[in-house]
Amino acid sequence: MARLTPDALVYGLHSAGDPQLSPDGTRVLYASGAADKDADRGTSQIWLADRDGSRLALWLFVFAPRISTGPPNVAEQQAK
Repeated sequence: MARLTPDALVYGLHSAGDPQLSPDGTRVLYASGAADKDADRGTSQIWLADRDGSRLALWLFVFAPRISTGPPNVAEQQAK
């Protein structure tokens, strides 16, 4: 078992959140985040996958994805 250190707590954790199901229910879009020690900042990515987890694809490096009913089916929510 690896030793729990402050670096492990900050840089060893990845989070996934804000899942959005497509209108037809076949795909899920979600945000993933982690702390990047070398860049000294947090990173956020948007991933798209089929509902069963297959066909996982990295989409963008932004925050808070939203499924839209119109093209291109992904709209970025701006931080306010």
